[in-house]
Amino acid sequence: MFTDDWQPKHNDNLIFRENNSRFTVRNTVTKQTFTIGKIEYQIIQALDGSKKIAELYQQFKQFFTANQFERYLLLLSSKGLLEEGKQTKKKVDILKLLLPLTKDFHFLKKGRLSQLLSHIILSGVFVLGIVLIVLKAHLGTIVTTTMTANYFRWDTILLYLMEVFVIGILHESCHAILMINSGGNVFEMGIGLNHFNPVFYVDITGIKQIKDKSKRLQIWFAGISSQMIFLGIGLLLEYQFGIDTYAILLWNTINVGMILLNLTFLIKLDGYYILCELLDEPDLREKSLSYVIELFQDEKQNFDLIKLTIGMIYMIYLPIFIINMINFILTRQFPNFVNIYNQIINYFIPSSIIILIMIVIVQRRKNANLLS
Repeated sequence: MFTDDWQPKHNDNLIFRENNSRFTVRNTVTKQTFTIGKIEYQIIQALDGSKKIAELYQQFKQFFTANQFERYLLLLSSKGLLEEGKQTKKKVDILKLLLPLTKDFHFLKKGRLSQLLSHIILSGVFVLGIVLIVLKAHLGTIVTTTMTANYFRWDTILLYLMEVFVIGILHESCHAILMINSGGNVFEMGIGLNHFNPVFYVDITGIKQIKDKSKRLQIWFAGISSQMIFLGIGLLLEYQFGIDTYAILLWNTINVGMILLNLTFLIKLDGYYILCELLDEPDLREKSLSYVIELFQDEKQNFDLIKLTIGMIYMIYLPIFIINMINFILTRQFPNFVNIYNQIINYFIPSSIIILIMIVIVQRRKNANLLS
């Protein structure tokens, strides 16, 4: 296992947070988070590189046997918490490039302020509902203006990027506030590109350590709820107070777009994680796709309508996304292409669903006949 003269030392890139006599350990290189007890925390703190294993064991022998102590050190090493341990960085995702600005987020603590802010953030549905009631006479104009405005202007690209960035900061900060108020930890914050859009992000991977499902749902919904408030404020400024500027129109449109985008489960954004929580199915996309594939191979597979439906939607979504991208480009150069596009979509979606269902049924019958 280990040599007697080995002097183990914990990594310098570890961050510790205490929470209800438990400790959260964050490896800022691998971005892994662990929860440990008080004694385990004290052992890691004692691993300063100045003591040999035998000396360390003497310090904690009332809690462990020699074998248990050595196995714990081996576990720490395998998790990358010791300098000699394996440090495997997260793979680079070209669609999600992130640049951390801080690896130790500590600007807000759980308390009255976080509780007050959480109540305000979660009032988004109520606030937007009241605003729409107040502006009910303008609803037709709001929809028409939003749908027909020209957003493809080179002179407003900088304004668009600035507003997306500011809204992103507020959106992600609201996730962090709810996370902290729920007793969780937020370690990392920064900027990046998400699907080539500028974003501000806050790392809330520690959400898995929060046992209360309702609190996890509130954390995931916080961003959407906050944008409902931003949208409500923007609509009031434009239609109630008459501040009719392109900046406010763009602000409202960006909020509408981001709310709708975050509500869908097709992309791994807030809506996807909300659905995972509601169905108690982590990694729902991967499991649903695997389920559909396994239906072709395993005749004993239990029928799961939810996974089958979601898996088939994902299988159809990718080609539709590609078709939409082609349409977006071509219709701006060849306006008549929109008619061809509509015909493709009208035939593609229903026919794809029918074909997939028939393939699954036929394949399962074949498998059943082979066994009989």
